[in-house]
Amino acid sequence: MRLSGYRLLLYWLLLLPLALLALSLHDRGVLYAVFVVVLTVLFVALAAMTVEFVIRNIYHSLREIIFSSEKERAIRTRDSTTESPLERMLADALDARGIAYVREYRESDIHVDFAFPERKLAVECDGHRYHSSRDDKARDAKRDAFLKSRGWRVLRLTGDDIRGDIDACVRRISGSR
Repeated sequence: MRLSGYRLLLYWLLLLPLALLALSLHDRGVLYAVFVVVLTVLFVALAAMTVEFVIRNIYHSLREIIFSSEKERAIRTRDSTTESPLERMLADALDARGIAYVREYRESDIHVDFAFPERKLAVECDGHRYHSSRDDKARDAKRDAFLKSRGWRVLRLTGDDIRGDIDACVRRISGSR
């Protein structure tokens, strides 16, 4: 379970009254012993979640610092990053026309299928399998809004667009200035 900082703080605040209750039961014998064991287990679990939360946030912060330059953020090995037949078709068409692009470009936590960083253009290949449901469309809209807030223009090409007229897709990419 991934915790936010607020939820973690809430758990700690809920644990404090339990600790105070345990102090008030110190002369109750067995009930006190059971309560202290339960409280100890909760404390250890919450401490472990807190450590995991802190380590994860430090890791992501360091990762962002290390991979902050455009050159390092871009994954340029086409064969290992091209995931779908649609993306392969588009990559082949762009390569055939000598159009430079960056595959699987990372902008924060979002990976863009094809990026043209100098033009701030993100091109996404939307196959039916992963981009047709209501949830998929909502996720894509959220990604687009994030990219637009960072100054990017987003061009979404459907599978029908790519399979139907790849030349028109390349023209749309070339014409997006």
